[in-house]
Amino acid sequence: MLYRYRFLILCVLLGTLVNVCGAFFGSLLLRTILLELSLLVFFLALFAKRKDRKEVEKASNHEEGLKIYL
Repeated sequence: MLYRYRFLILCVLLGTLVNVCGAFFGSLLLRTILLELSLLVFFLALFAKRKDRKEVEKASNHEEGLKIYL
């Protein structure tokens, strides 16, 4: 679950950076569209459902002893 918070923080920082850069180089319409897209990605990541860890382990276990937790 920690990956989700890292991704959310990254989305917020990226959206802020795009908004600041857009303030200097872009129009208000462009800034608004980019801000809405960053908010959409933020909320999609916040409410995304993840598979059970056992299902992911079965799907990604190609060799014996290889376990990948997503």
